[in-house]
Amino acid sequence: MAVIGDSFTFGWGANDDETYPSQLERLLNSKYGPTEVLNAGVCGTGTGNEALWYDLWVSRFHPNLVILTVVPNDTDDDLARPLFSIDSSGGVRPKSAMQVEQFQSQTLTARRLITRLPGYDYLTENSELLNLFRRTMSALIRRRHLKDSRASAGPSGFETVGLRLLGGEVEWLDKQVRSSGAQLLVVFVPFRESVYGPAPKTNPVVSESGAMVETLTRVCAQYNIPFRDLTPAMRSAGADGQPALYYTKYDAHPTPVGYRLIADLVSPLVVDELHSRAQSSVDSPGVK
Repeated sequence: MAVIGDSFTFGWGANDDETYPSQLERLLNSKYGPTEVLNAGVCGTGTGNEALWYDLWVSRFHPNLVILTVVPNDTDDDLARPLFSIDSSGGVRPKSAMQVEQFQSQTLTARRLITRLPGYDYLTENSELLNLFRRTMSALIRRRHLKDSRASAGPSGFETVGLRLLGGEVEWLDKQVRSSGAQLLVVFVPFRESVYGPAPKTNPVVSESGAMVETLTRVCAQYNIPFRDLTPAMRSAGADGQPALYYTKYDAHPTPVGYRLIADLVSPLVVDELHSRAQSSVDSPGVK
């Protein structure tokens, strides 16, 4: 199977064997049998990026199951990186290759200038200060695109554009996954603010996370896509005084303990789907 998502899937802040896809693989091997889990997470991506990433590259590995890991800033990433658009009939489709290339050329200009600096490769490998600067610059560029996108979308751009893109991108990805004979699963992983509280409902992360879960619940039910929101279980675990599930508010990625919990919560959804597919094969032996 393949797990797609952003830095939460890639495993920022953890060793390779501590990421949630890696820990999920070990859990499934112990509970279900030999299973290979491909970590196809790419840092700094949104749902639109991840849908195209599956279609262009991940599908070549022919996974039987594909897990889409959604996090609260995916809608912002979609607005900041306009790779999908909403047509006049309300459908969500990828933009043309020319449109995507034009956008990419604009965002890569500053990166090209920085990477051509003398000694850049050496500093990247040995300087934490340079890496902090690079991350800060990337965040500033992203915020500028997000600010412009939200301004052009209007004051309710999150609801009118962001959520519609999220739902449409999941629907589009599901079609690509099904066309390859695989099954899509969707999980929502909360940010630190929704786990460690109490967090006021006016907190945009909490309120927008709730709206995203509602959208995912509706779309996944409509297209028969298994879905699970991990927020309640992670909030309960956080309240039990367990070791920290996230680092700090300045780097809110999960700790290895947090990644292990995510894997624990995702594995039953995967096992249920594997059992369902196995039962379908028994009931219909001529169908794979």
